[in-house]
Amino acid sequence: MTLTRTLTNVGKARETYRSSVSGLNGMKVTVTPASVTLAPGRSATVTITLRRGSAPWDRYVTGSIGWRGKAHSARIPVAARPWGIMPRPYGDDGEEFGRMTSGASGSIQPGFTGRFAGRSTGYTPMQRTSYSMPAGVYGGVFDPGAAGVKKFDFTVPANTAGIMVETNTEDPNTNLDLYLYKGDTLIYSSDRFWTSAEQAYKFLPEPGRYTAYVFAQFPGGPVVDFQFGHAIVGRNAKYPGATLTLPSTAERGATQSFTLKPNKPLPEGDFWAYTEYSHDGAVIPGNLVYTQQSSWQ
Repeated sequence: MTLTRTLTNVGKARETYRSSVSGLNGMKVTVTPASVTLAPGRSATVTITLRRGSAPWDRYVTGSIGWRGKAHSARIPVAARPWGIMPRPYGDDGEEFGRMTSGASGSIQPGFTGRFAGRSTGYTPMQRTSYSMPAGVYGGVFDPGAAGVKKFDFTVPANTAGIMVETNTEDPNTNLDLYLYKGDTLIYSSDRFWTSAEQAYKFLPEPGRYTAYVFAQFPGGPVVDFQFGHAIVGRNAKYPGATLTLPSTAERGATQSFTLKPNKPLPEGDFWAYTEYSHDGAVIPGNLVYTQQSSWQ
């Protein structure tokens, strides 16, 4: 990206301003000219070029560009997001846009043009277990330490592509909510009104200890029976094979479709995989891909 900005000497003496860059880790920033000399009241136009170096794809990096003279300085804040497979950072619902997709038919919108390729980890199953917990206050407010809340701790290793947690109940009179934390920081909440089919996820999570809380906001009785499931997809893992089919070339901004089909029939259940792309030697994180195998299929 190339843009221009105007610098004006608001002082009463001739002054030379030299540019500098702070932050913007992984971005290649060029300011032309690197310094300007201005008489009082005079202006100059500078050109700023931002290119991705080692910055992560589809993630914001922040910093600033400044100009400093003997008596005055100017500074502009900068946020840059190298466009990998999604031009929009978030959907209308506030969730990261385009990261969750079905293996039967997924899509990306590349920020580049030319040849590209992809790979997949294959599918790993969602692990589900049944639980019971005492009910709390009917229609209460979520409190991690209160009754009617079940806590699940798990560790996310380095190089994890994504974590998914979900909960459900067969009791139509119970409404469950789901919260995902890393330490004391809320990562994701799934608390839609009157549905217990809740899901929380994190794409490319930081490694460490995570906690999921299942909250029975409206318990249907004194004991709440429910299921809790989770999947941790390793970025470099090799699960049972799947075939990734996608075009061999990409066009910037155009929607590219792909499919990810298991090579062999999977057992009954829900499964997750990770896809990753490459273009001109650059590796670009892709999607968390879902498929389901039912007993009637």
